Order: sequence, then structure tokens, then C-alpha cells
Amino acid sequence: MGYLTVLHWESTPSASFTYGSQISYQKDGSVIFSNTRQEPGTPIHYWQNLPLNGLHRPHDQFPLLKRGHTYAFQVAAQIEPANSVAVNISFLDENNHMISQHFVQQLNGTFTMPEDAKDYRLELLNINNQKIHFVALYLGEVDVIRSLAVDDLIPELFLHVHDYTKPDGREIIVLRRRVPTELLELGEVSDQYFFRVPAKLLAEESKLRELAVSAYQKLHLDNSKDLLWRVMTSEAEPAIRTLQEVFQNAK
Repeated sequence: MGYLTVLHWESTPSASFTYGSQISYQKDGSVIFSNTRQEPGTPIHYWQNLPLNGLHRPHDQFPLLKRGHTYAFQVAAQIEPANSVAVNISFLDENNHMISQHFVQQLNGTFTMPEDAKDYRLELLNINNQKIHFVALYLGEVDVIRSLAVDDLIPELFLHVHDYTKPDGREIIVLRRRVPTELLELGEVSDQYFFRVPAKLLAEESKLRELAVSAYQKLHLDNSKDLLWRVMTSEAEPAIRTLQEVFQNAK
């Protein structure tokens, strides 16, 4: 069983280039960034485990990578002009000093975690960029990522992961949505739908029912009898019961 990590752009000023920047945080969780005066080659935004002190806090569940393993990433974003955002991975020692880096001038690629690295930093670099509309960065082991197609059916809420190597089937997985990092446990069927409920809505049954109806309509189901269901965390158990009831009663 593999895992897919979803990295979001959190509204933490220290992780973004803010001087002269226009940063718009959208209701759907995506972010629009623009800074025509930013020097090419400097980071637009980054993700990194940071020491817990008075100035910074670590990214929640930032994935620990296995040394010697190869990983793949995919950035879901619209950029202007084309090819104006690159991805840089810096590999760090125990003192947070860079020992090497891997540069990819496109929005998807692979890298291998060095044997002597203790940590790493993922950066979106400005290469004469005018604007980027960022949705998410997907990260996982290369053998997992290469077989997946990912589609955010309802942004920040309902994520469809299609695995070309798995047998036909549909599974809905309910969990609490976490920002900026989500670790999704992949299942054993071809089509998996991650229903990520914001913490404040876990106990709001009426709102959950509205969201469940929207999700049901996205699936275009003739019936829900063949659906598999899974809950990733105990806190989402009341939510999965509400969703199951809505799907069973939908016409």
C-alpha cells in the first residue's frame, strides 16, 4: 500500500517571497501569486521542516523521505508565461546546511534522497514568472506516482486518484483535511475518492449533507451499491455515516 502526499500553500509569510508580491488566497484553497520585480532564480514559496522555536513552527506532517529512495512530484498550477516556474530540492545536513540540490525546470520530475541527507526543502523558483495560480504539489515514491492520475473534483474537498495498475473499483475515503500537508493512504482499487472534511465541519451535519450531495453529483453514479467505504481517522467516523446515508438515498 502506497502513500500520496499533498502539499498546500499555507498562509505563512516566512515560507513565501512577500516583498512587492501580490498574494491572493482563494476560497477553494488555491493561491494566486504575482511579482514581476522578483529576481529570477529566487524562491516563490517553499516547504521544509523547521525547528520549533519562537519564530517558526514545523510543517504539519511534512513527509520524511527514505535515504536512497527515488521520489516523484507533480505541481498542479497554471503559470504565465509557460515554463516560468521551476522546482528545486535542497538536501540538508543535521545543522540545516545545504549539502546538495536538484533543479528541475518544469512542474513535474523525480529526485533521489541522498544517503547523507538528514532533511530537505522543496522550493518553487521564479524563472521570469508573471503569475502562478497554485493548487497543490503531489509527492510520493516514483513507483507509486508514475501509475496515478490526480484530479481535484471539488477543490480542497473531493480528490480523485486513479491508479492504472489496480483492479476496477470505486472507494470513498473520508478524513479530516489538514493544511499544509495531507498524507493519503492509497487503497487497492483503481478509483479512490478522498473526501477531506475541514475540522470545523466535522460536526455540522447539515453542511456535510450539502457537501455530500455535491460529491455524489460529481461521480455521476447510477447507484452507490458497489462503492467501498473507508475512514482514515476516528474523528471522521460521524462524517462517513452522514455521507453513506446521503449516497444511499440519492436519486
